Amino acid sequence: MNSNDPIVSHFVGRFVVQMPQSMKTAHRSARIRACEIAELPWPSSTDHNLARESLWKAHLQEIALKTPPRLEQKTMGEVRPLNGDARWTQAVSYFGDSMTNRRIFWDVLLDSGPHGVLITAKGRTELKERILMEEPIDIARAYHPHTPTTPPPKANEFFLEHGYIAQPYLEQEEAYARFEGHPLDVKFEITTTETHEVETSGPLERLAAALATNFAPGVSVDRIRGGRRTAAGLNGEEI
Repeated sequence: MNSNDPIVSHFVGRFVVQMPQSMKTAHRSARIRACEIAELPWPSSTDHNLARESLWKAHLQEIALKTPPRLEQKTMGEVRPLNGDARWTQAVSYFGDSMTNRRIFWDVLLDSGPHGVLITAKGRTELKERILMEEPIDIARAYHPHTPTTPPPKANEFFLEHGYIAQPYLEQEEAYARFEGHPLDVKFEITTTETHEVETSGPLERLAAALATNFAPGVSVDRIRGGRRTAAGLNGEEI
């Protein structure tokens, strides 16, 4: 490990990954059940409240410019604040798919303090609003910002880049992160998703299983070396 490039921890979903400090976040995304979640830092050069109102206004304008489905006069539906949370929270319903009017989208924008959180839910139009909105409202109420100097309590939480959602795992979760910027041009990607079985095999075992099933007829692999090693400060398996 390079002493000039210390190892730091990053929270991704319900996991923690460690990598050299030189590698910075290039992209993050997250989904909990039917909701996609994005964190939106406020511009530091703009007043907090003004930045929040400008972002929400621009988001509504973008929705209004979408092409509505056939038989619908407009794309946007209801726009209203959400009660039950002391923090500023707004919601809008709209047709997010111009090909069908049988799917409705709800966007919820939460002001968590340091940044905004945009939660998008979608479902069939015949679903009652109470059922469709239950998930994004619960996520917004369970979201808390965090900083490296004030880590969240060690509990069952789902981590994003700037905050976490204090909810236990239920089903259908996914988190993605890509890190770049290493001096050796190393890029690292991680995706977490739900599974019904615990996978105990590593890359070497999975390659052996793939070859055994003849996944590529006529292709053979000569093993030069293999095993565990550390490269650029990262631990892994070599094939």
